[in-house]
Amino acid sequence: MRKILAALCAAALLNGCAAYKKNFKNKSVADIGLFADSTITMLSTLNLTLNRDETLLVRRFVLEDGEEERHVKELSDDLRRGLENIVRYSIDIVNIAEMDGPQTNKVNAYANYLVQFRDDMLTNPALDAEAFDNTIEDVMVQEEFVEALRKAQPLLNAAILNGALRVDDLIRALDDFAVVLDTRIDVEYADIIQYRAKLEREKFNIMTAFELIYDAYRMDEPNLDALKDSAVIWTPEIIPEGRPTKEDLGKIGEHLHNRMASLQAVQDAMRPNWEDYMATHKELDAIVDETVANVQQSRIMLLTWVRAHQKMAAGQTDPAGWFDIGEVTKSLIKTAPGAIL
Repeated sequence: MRKILAALCAAALLNGCAAYKKNFKNKSVADIGLFADSTITMLSTLNLTLNRDETLLVRRFVLEDGEEERHVKELSDDLRRGLENIVRYSIDIVNIAEMDGPQTNKVNAYANYLVQFRDDMLTNPALDAEAFDNTIEDVMVQEEFVEALRKAQPLLNAAILNGALRVDDLIRALDDFAVVLDTRIDVEYADIIQYRAKLEREKFNIMTAFELIYDAYRMDEPNLDALKDSAVIWTPEIIPEGRPTKEDLGKIGEHLHNRMASLQAVQDAMRPNWEDYMATHKELDAIVDETVANVQQSRIMLLTWVRAHQKMAAGQTDPAGWFDIGEVTKSLIKTAPGAIL
């Protein structure tokens, strides 16, 4: 369970944000430094940490070597690395921008920096080698570092959009994981579920029998054939042949009352097990809902970041306008309502 939760939380990224943030308090390259600082601040708001104390009931159903668990861990590790890479990139471009020497040195350093990601980026189906190499050539001929950032934007767009799409894979994996855990919980409590269902059926049958008795009291010619056919009465001899008297109906009612009391006693004895079963499912639902919501939030953060980079590289001078989460959220709702809901 510890490994699964660690994968879902991306704790390493979030724990490191505070340390990264301290590095940008006195940077001389204001705009790019503020971009990095804003990146770290934004990602620091991601609440991906799950409290282990909240998984006391569910943890025993999580398998260390389960197929679904491994798949979730793989995809969540991929998301964590993507977020960490964004932070590192934001820091590294500040370091390049602060290099001594002419702008062309910074441009070359940035181009060389991007080249080291070539193999990883070419695993993206939306990007081929020719497009990558052509973009790097465009970056290298720039005379200003900010222009080089602008020319590199297509590479960042492809990488971030691919990461945003892979969030869907993680959400589906989490849904599959939840279904598997639901099944494991139901198997563990199969007897309780079966007994509960039988008790509810019996209580319903007894209530139906009470209705027959009630109707018989009001009839001039009461007929208890339906009561005989129901097999609810365990001592059938108390059902008289022919027309029942009020005394007969009273005995039958007392019998049904005793049966109902016995069923209630059994149900009361089972209540702790049933409540444990329901609480386990409730805890699982809460964990999955919270995790999915946080993963969806990470997609918004990814798209917000790539748009912020584009605005910065395009020369927008107001850093406050770079990171507009609301803008990305509205866009997602408009283009794909199911993407974040």
